[in-house]
Amino acid sequence: MSKPIKRITLTTNDRKSVEVNAVFDTSSFYSIIREDLVPSPNMIARYSSPDKFGNATKGGHLSILGTVNLTMTIGKKMIQDEARVSPQLRSDFILGAKTMQSWDISIKNKKGNTKITIAHDMRDPEIMEVD
Repeated sequence: MSKPIKRITLTTNDRKSVEVNAVFDTSSFYSIIREDLVPSPNMIARYSSPDKFGNATKGGHLSILGTVNLTMTIGKKMIQDEARVSPQLRSDFILGAKTMQSWDISIKNKKGNTKITIAHDMRDPEIMEVD
């Protein structure tokens, strides 16, 4: 099964934005953005030395330089999460399983059609209110 790709908007905490092609990838735990696409590079919390993550290619790895907090606009829904930052990522952005689980995002394939459903929005009252 191929991984669905959807055009989304990513916004850093300083309100700078970029549109990217997001790969919805349940086999990647973390969400990862390619370094040159971070809307505001000064918002990256850089590690003192890069982490190395294995990937699907034989002997392959990704260097992770740090993290960045992102607001992701997917259609009419808005969610927030932290993404790892890598200069070697081939895709623009990978939306990983951790983010999908946190926001109850599901991928349904039926008769060749793929539907991405996002159950929560950061503007939902039950998410924003404290009793």
